[in-house]
Amino acid sequence: AADPNSGPAGWLDVARGLGESVRAGWCPQRTIVLLSWDSEEYGLVGSTGYGERHAQALSDYAVAYFNVDVGVTGDKLSVSVTPSLHTFISSVLQDVQDPKSGNSVYDSWDKTFNRLGSGSDYTVFFDHLGIASSDSTFNGGYGVYHSVYDSFYWMEHFGDPGFQYHKAHAQIWGLMAIRMADAFILPFDYRKYDDELRLYMHELSDMCISGSFPLDLSSLQLAIDNFHISVQAVRILQDALKFANSSSLSVSRLNWHLYTAERQFLTSFGLPQRKWFKHVVFAPGIDEGYAANIFPGIVQAIKTNSTDLGAEQVEIAAKAVQAVAAHLLDAVVHQ
Repeated sequence: AADPNSGPAGWLDVARGLGESVRAGWCPQRTIVLLSWDSEEYGLVGSTGYGERHAQALSDYAVAYFNVDVGVTGDKLSVSVTPSLHTFISSVLQDVQDPKSGNSVYDSWDKTFNRLGSGSDYTVFFDHLGIASSDSTFNGGYGVYHSVYDSFYWMEHFGDPGFQYHKAHAQIWGLMAIRMADAFILPFDYRKYDDELRLYMHELSDMCISGSFPLDLSSLQLAIDNFHISVQAVRILQDALKFANSSSLSVSRLNWHLYTAERQFLTSFGLPQRKWFKHVVFAPGIDEGYAANIFPGIVQAIKTNSTDLGAEQVEIAAKAVQAVAAHLLDAVVHQ
């Protein structure tokens, strides 16, 4: 009942709600595609096959991907997401009521954004295609994982009595879809990415120091500094265009730069020993299961004490971050 059916249950509620809204006269400004995957447990087969088959169209047009796998096992919200969507998701959570406290889900949440690694169907969209993604669930005590006791009875009596957190999760998921689809200026906030990249630099430096690993990170630091400048400039443009004409080419151009910026974090070389994974900032650790590593190519070099690999991966990461900075700045320069 929890894994995976609490996710599809919410998905059906979202579909029902969107359908009722359309019948009432609402017309989304962007296409919303509802997708349900098979063979997740066998290696993310359904979603990966879809992503690879439609890679070009997704790269060209997909604005964001919102994943739910296990929807509910309790009442504690957990969100894994690319940093550019931190502000957007926080705003959605402020408008959904937490069933137990009566406050907003945002107020009841621990305000922790987890990093995307792998283990669910967002993997092809984020790690391979560079599409801004999220994965969310309400967690709780879940001692029946992958057993015959993960049943409707367990969910009804222990996991989510009254199914109130199923409702809240469907509201979150649906609001995310509606607001992204109807946003005049797409709600990407790259200031949060800027904050996170600076944090990751400190983490890398600490790893090098603790492991006595000599690695020159200066080129990556310079790229992050340039990223900061671009982010500030594009934020000013986002604010300036809020009241522009809806048919403005400037708005269309800005939105394209905003949703395709994540793609620039991909490297055509792929990560060391796993070329399919292309995102230079996030990936599951090569020997850590689903858990995410930051700058995974660099971290792999540190853990294997490979100075040549480390130098190579720093330059690849720096080039990618610089590409994102240039991409965002281009939105400002060509207005």
